[in-house]
Amino acid sequence: MARKHTGHKHRQKNRSATRRPGGPRHVAHPEPAVQDPLLASLRQALRDPDPIAFWGVATSMVVLLDDPPRELAEALPEGVDLLQTFIDVDVAETTALMHMVAALATDEMKRARARRAVRERRQPVPPHIIGLADLAVTGTAVFGDLAGDNHMLELTLPGQVRVTLVVYVARRPRAWVKDAFFVPERLTEVEQRFAALIEAEGVPAEDAIRALDPAQSRAALEDALAGADVVPPREQEEADQWPMCRPLVELVLARLPQGGPGYDQDGYLVGQVRGDLLVPTGPGGPDDDWADDDGADEDDGADEDDGWGDVGLDETGGEVVELVGDFLSSPQGRTLPEDEVTVLLATLLLSMASLLEGDPLHWCESMVRWVAEEGLPPSPFVADADVLARVGQLLPLLVEWAHQTSGEDP
Repeated sequence: MARKHTGHKHRQKNRSATRRPGGPRHVAHPEPAVQDPLLASLRQALRDPDPIAFWGVATSMVVLLDDPPRELAEALPEGVDLLQTFIDVDVAETTALMHMVAALATDEMKRARARRAVRERRQPVPPHIIGLADLAVTGTAVFGDLAGDNHMLELTLPGQVRVTLVVYVARRPRAWVKDAFFVPERLTEVEQRFAALIEAEGVPAEDAIRALDPAQSRAALEDALAGADVVPPREQEEADQWPMCRPLVELVLARLPQGGPGYDQDGYLVGQVRGDLLVPTGPGGPDDDWADDDGADEDDGADEDDGWGDVGLDETGGEVVELVGDFLSSPQGRTLPEDEVTVLLATLLLSMASLLEGDPLHWCESMVRWVAEEGLPPSPFVADADVLARVGQLLPLLVEWAHQTSGEDP
């Protein structure tokens, strides 16, 4: 009985010690990923089953870590190493981020530091992150219209992860990357979706979508990336993934063979037959967002953002209609015949400027020359010789009015 009583007292002592420790009370600190919003965003993306979710968040951080903007560098306390602040936090989120830095950073010293950091980590990392070093491009295709080309590259990673990179290259004022994004689908699936949109316009998909030699795909997209570096900022717009995903795009291109032909000085792929290209039709056409796919189910959430972004689409239809009215009521427009042809041509020309230049009022010399010599003749709207002749009367007046309205120098 005595022993039993003693044991009971011993258990009581343990419970008491657990509830009221003799030393200072210890309060558990939350994990770093809970405290830091940057780590919290990495954690959420890391848990997302979509393989590109983490790519998007991490790539934007890699850009900042690789080459911090001057404002950020000046705001940091003296002696603070931004990359080291992530290396010092040994959690799964920073381990995955270091894999991205090791694969994407342009600073070789920072890449080496990231590689050393991951060698000392023990957290598991998903194959679409750790496998970037083994990424392979397993398919390249393209389809284009007179406004630009949609390049599609299929990526294969360990674990049977398939992703397709879609890059939209605009032709004017030169070939340049206007948008790029990654889709968690196989190339065949992406081609099928594009084909459905193209065939809805009455164009056989096999005549529009074609395989592209991998070497030409690399050369063309490298030309377009160089073009994006010199296109005026007013022409460029940030999309959901572009331009932050540029390091990933460059990583993909580095896996392709070199030596192919790229874009010519007019913004067309070498060997591209211009007469075979589609005519841009604006919203609802081949370059429109997938949300307008007529073949989609009515209840599939098509009105929500599906992550595809705009593929060469500039939805300014309402603005163009308003500008047409302003032009026709201007001193320049009042000299033109008041008929449907005038309205049609004014609408078509302003829509082309909006689609190609991103601004219906932006008419540079090269744009005027291209429209007059190449852009309009293939269009079915001006196939009639009499209508085409009217362009010579209307175009100079429209350009003069556009320059006056926008304040641009002729």
